[in-house]
Amino acid sequence: MDTRFTSSEFTPHGTTLEAAKIVVLPLPYDLGLSWMPGTRLGPRAILEASQEVERFNYDTFCYPADAGIATAPAFGGRGEEIPTYESRIQAAAEQYLEQGKFLYSIGGDHSITYPLVMAHLKYHPGIGVLHLDAHTDLWPTYQGMNSSHATPMYRIVQTGTKIVSAGLRVITPEDYERAAELPVKLLPMYKMRRGGMMHQFEDALEFLPERVYLSLDCDALDPSEMPAVGTPIPGGFRFDELLELLEMLFAKKTVVGADLVEFSPMPGLHFPQMTAAQLAYDVMGLKSLQAGWVPEINPERVLQRV
Repeated sequence: MDTRFTSSEFTPHGTTLEAAKIVVLPLPYDLGLSWMPGTRLGPRAILEASQEVERFNYDTFCYPADAGIATAPAFGGRGEEIPTYESRIQAAAEQYLEQGKFLYSIGGDHSITYPLVMAHLKYHPGIGVLHLDAHTDLWPTYQGMNSSHATPMYRIVQTGTKIVSAGLRVITPEDYERAAELPVKLLPMYKMRRGGMMHQFEDALEFLPERVYLSLDCDALDPSEMPAVGTPIPGGFRFDELLELLEMLFAKKTVVGADLVEFSPMPGLHFPQMTAAQLAYDVMGLKSLQAGWVPEINPERVLQRV
């Protein structure tokens, strides 16, 4: 099975890292999990599913693959200390950022986001983080670990980086207390639905600087559309709602990097990895349009000209 993102037939420039605008970094890791393991299997499942993603991305009206998508070698962290693995993630990310690539990382549990953001801060100082998730991930430590999938936003905000966490369905009183003292804006899902989702999200984006890193936990989606996560929480985004939010993000902010985390394949159930692969390709499409790497092609407008 091909372990590159999308079919090689789609990416005329994607066979070499040098020519590609987008680099996909697979990070099969789940030592930061607190409950059900399996996210180490996520990157391969998403890469395999991406072989069936249509080259023309109807969600964004473009051919993201024409920007050139290269898939970097995957590396996990089993058998080594967590700080060592985090250092390797940061070093790998810096290698591609040094070359001017847009880095799209596929996890792996959410603990990988901390070293990825640290790498992006080096090359894009002053960025903020948009965090889409069912959980706040604001614990200082969790189950005795500070490098947990429940702690990355707390660790990141200690650097002074502004964070907006949206789509939340699990928030504790302690989360609100921490957020009141830190540059973090919490946007619970119930407020988004009751107050007008796009209006609430647009207001929240004003909290962030012009350049933003996107971290998307698969459990931001409702379990009916994305059951393949370790901690599914009902009441999440529908796919079309999430896509609309991402469109607004790219319309209002410059996205400098992104990750997709916490996907945990379910044996015998294949649609979740297709959903994850489609979501990844959508983000690549939005970035390709934003950067001017590919043109927008609306097939309905093309049909009108015939």
